[in-house]
Amino acid sequence: MLLKELKNDASQATLDDLSAVVKEAEASIEAGKTSEQLEKLVKEANGYIANPENAGTLDVITCMVNLRNELADIAETTEIEKLKEGLQKNVDHIVNHVMNNTDGYRKDDIDAMNTLLKEAQDIINKADATKDEILDISHRLADQLTKMVKIDKSTLESVIETAKALDPEEYTEESYKALADAIAAGEVVLKR
Repeated sequence: MLLKELKNDASQATLDDLSAVVKEAEASIEAGKTSEQLEKLVKEANGYIANPENAGTLDVITCMVNLRNELADIAETTEIEKLKEGLQKNVDHIVNHVMNNTDGYRKDDIDAMNTLLKEAQDIINKADATKDEILDISHRLADQLTKMVKIDKSTLESVIETAKALDPEEYTEESYKALADAIAAGEVVLKR
C-alpha cells in the first residue's frame, strides 16, 4: 500500500490556518526576529500550501504547531495570554482534525495524546501558567503528533492470509519457523 493512501489530505481550512501562521512567521522574519529553524519551517509550510495534494493533515498540523512553537521561542517578549491562545488553537486543531477520527492509530498513541490534550487544557485554564509550562506542553504535543502513525491493518490481514496459505513443505524448517513467528507477531498486532 502506498504511503499516500495512508495520509488524510489536509482540508482547505487547515491549509488556510497554516497560511495565517506563515504570514505571522514571515512578519517576524522581516522584523529581524528569526532563526534558521523558523525559516526552514516557513519553507516547509509554503511547500504544503503550494502543493496541497502532498499535504497530509498530520503533516500540516505538525508544521503549524512547530511554527507557532518556534515563533514563541524566538520572541523577545511573549505575553502569556498570546501563548495560551496559540496553545488553544493547537489543541483545537488536534482535537478537530486528528482525534476526531482515531481509526487506525495505536491505542497507546491515542491515550498519550488524550493525556497531553487534557494537560494542555489544564495549563490554558490555569491563571498563573508560566511561559515555560506552555512551551513545554506545546513541544510535547508536537512530539506526540510525530509519533502517531496510522496503521492499515487490512494490508497486514492480507499478508497474514497469504503467508498462512504457503505450503511448509516448500521451505526449510528454519525459514518456515521464521515465517510462522512473523505470522504470530502479525496476529498479535491485529488483536490490538
